[in-house]
Amino acid sequence: MSKLEQSKTKLYVGNLPYTVTSESLKAAFAEYGEIVDAVVIMDKRFGRSKGFGFVEYAKEADAKKAVEGMNGKDMEGRTLVVNFARPPRVTDESGAEGGEVRPAAKVEKEEVVEAEDTETEDVKPAE
Repeated sequence: MSKLEQSKTKLYVGNLPYTVTSESLKAAFAEYGEIVDAVVIMDKRFGRSKGFGFVEYAKEADAKKAVEGMNGKDMEGRTLVVNFARPPRVTDESGAEGGEVRPAAKVEKEEVVEAEDTETEDVKPAE
């Protein structure tokens, strides 16, 4: 399976309590089948959970059962959002997301001409 195809075994888990760790996430989803990987995404700057993570199952059927069983379930007062993970966004080497590159808008230069008799300036487009 290419990286751009939707995973059939990897789940996105959102609205996680900030106290959840990768280990406790794995334990919460373990009843649905063999877990290959479970990770809570951490904010590097603040050193705490970003409130979402991913759980990957060995089998597609187990992942489907987990979505059905855990989506909408309460965890420490928060309602979980569980669905199949989307593929990562394509970025270029600078880290910017892919997409159509549009040329910059053309801006005509303006010429400022001072009036001799008044205190205001007249503005006329450059030729």
